[in-house]
Amino acid sequence: MEKVHIVIGLSKSGLRVVKELSEIGNVLVIERDEDKLKELKEATEGTKKISFAQGDGTSIYFWKHEIDIENVNSVILFVDYTLTVEIANLLRNIVNFTGPIICVWRGGEIPSEFEKFQINVIDVPKLIYLSLLNQIKGSNLVKFAYGVGLEEGEVVEVTVTETSPALNKPLKHLGMRNVRIVLIYRGEEVILPKGDTVIEQGDRLLIVGEPSYVKIFVEIILKGLPDFPLRWGSKLIYCSETNFSHYDEIDYMKSVMMIHSVVKKASKECEIGNQPEDTGILVFDYIKRGFWSPSVVDTIFKRATVPVLLSKRTHPYENILISLNTDGRDMLMSSGIDIIRQANAKGSIIYVATVENMRTEEEKEYIKSLRSMVSRYTKTYNLDIELKIKEGNPVRETLKELKEYNLLVLGFRTGKTSTFFEPYTPHLLAEKSNISTLLIPS
Repeated sequence: MEKVHIVIGLSKSGLRVVKELSEIGNVLVIERDEDKLKELKEATEGTKKISFAQGDGTSIYFWKHEIDIENVNSVILFVDYTLTVEIANLLRNIVNFTGPIICVWRGGEIPSEFEKFQINVIDVPKLIYLSLLNQIKGSNLVKFAYGVGLEEGEVVEVTVTETSPALNKPLKHLGMRNVRIVLIYRGEEVILPKGDTVIEQGDRLLIVGEPSYVKIFVEIILKGLPDFPLRWGSKLIYCSETNFSHYDEIDYMKSVMMIHSVVKKASKECEIGNQPEDTGILVFDYIKRGFWSPSVVDTIFKRATVPVLLSKRTHPYENILISLNTDGRDMLMSSGIDIIRQANAKGSIIYVATVENMRTEEEKEYIKSLRSMVSRYTKTYNLDIELKIKEGNPVRETLKELKEYNLLVLGFRTGKTSTFFEPYTPHLLAEKSNISTLLIPS
């Protein structure tokens, strides 16, 4: 025999709920008032799987002799606090009902007694609030979860529009610490995403994570909010051998970037590659003699897993140069553009190519895609960005440009450094740059 869902205290406004419930199981409506019971029967006439019984939900006799409690799936209450607690106490402690008791709650704060009797609550005011929030604040593009987790914004669904900065990007370029895209709904298809899954228009992204980070990530998906360095973390670790004499640059960085806290450490205490959790960026003083020996730069390139700034106090970052003669260009570009936006700076992107008549088709296509990418960034974010295509030695040509800039942004592949027979452009530029240099690991 199929179990029933018992509903007590039903009003006409709840009839639609009961009709929907009958689609998944049998429903028995209990009502003490004979006239009201007649009205409910008439209103649901023709609906299958809904039956009615006259009775008192607070009566021990009724539950023991009129109801087969073993055949009850759940009890759903549309009644006030007093009746809810009275019925729940009877069900739990007298007739030993162990199934779900669900209260449709229209009041304010949920009473603590509900937990004592294991009463599940449908919080109507909160449902209305979330619905309004989704429609007004989220413009129906953002939907906050109800009845899942802590209900503090750690589970959100976001719809990707044709103007979303996330459109046509692979998932691996949208990463942020403490946030994950766990599902993509594409039409009727449910996708378990991987790093190379490309976001399409109309995709609904199910996002989970720490609520404050989820909030920022949603803004990034919808508006392209610059988030550097949050994909790694929100903490800046300042490693110094000069009694923290470069702290003015740290203050400046904190004022323009998404940095929530700063930790000062002596350089010998900073273990590159083994930094504290939630580290978004490491900053080191620049000392011409001794400290910035090639071996220290080697350590950064071999071990760093978060961005590293080699501070030379050339802030504020009014003119920023991004060098693309490197690995991990996509990560480098997205981070570099974020910093240009955060600093409200002028930006340049430099790529040193081979001599034009010796370029491969692949390099020609890359330069063509660069022009298109720079044009898109300029229009999307209303930025002042110049693309510089040079020819010759990438290190020499890039160093020539530095006198015009306050910050050099380089990408690198962790574990790769220069050797005598195989020079590595980002490594050589990091050693020779005379301005503050930000290294972005791919």
